[in-house]
Amino acid sequence: MYPEHARDLYELVKVGTPVRIVYARVVFGFRPEEGIVYMAHYPDPYRMGKVRKERVREHLDEYGLGWAAGLEAVGGALEMPTGVPIGILGSRTKVVVNGREVEFALGPTHVASDWLVPAGPLAAALRAQMEVGPQGDYVVITRDKERLFFSPGDAEMLVNGRLVRAGAAARLAAGHPLVPLKATVRGLGSSVGWDEWTDTVLVWDGWELGRVDAGVGPPGRNR
Repeated sequence: MYPEHARDLYELVKVGTPVRIVYARVVFGFRPEEGIVYMAHYPDPYRMGKVRKERVREHLDEYGLGWAAGLEAVGGALEMPTGVPIGILGSRTKVVVNGREVEFALGPTHVASDWLVPAGPLAAALRAQMEVGPQGDYVVITRDKERLFFSPGDAEMLVNGRLVRAGAAARLAAGHPLVPLKATVRGLGSSVGWDEWTDTVLVWDGWELGRVDAGVGPPGRNR
């Protein structure tokens, strides 16, 4: 809560109202309007002990995000028990495909040398078809003669049956597949660049290069 929330709560709660006090050192929240999952790590005034990454993984598992405990942002949050929410998944980074911004429920997450993004909206923006295994155990994205096969947790993918190293492993977020953006785009034969001025990942097909919106800027360096 912010101070103004505490003041409102004070006025709403009557004297004698039963309460349950929970000593939670780590809490998580999701802002759908931003597409970002936040983590807050609070100080330990009662000296109950250090919060371990294994415990964080257990909490994230409840949301189908256990793998995210290994992200650099989580490790950084555990080193700073300030109570300030820190984004651990998602971002405000934009993805523009052939001049059109793609809307994601979870914003792009920078992992290793790639960005993890929801597979469905990316495939649709690239005019590709997507198939997801019944248990979410695989993702197949096809366009024309190109076929990409991803297995969540595996940092390699199959491109037309050929094993290729991806910049980041595909993952599941609450049962929804995330795929490495750059590896997917290049596997389908498109190009990807980075506009640092607008914090935008630019994706384009060669024949549509001229359609990139002028306000976004020209395709920049790869990231």
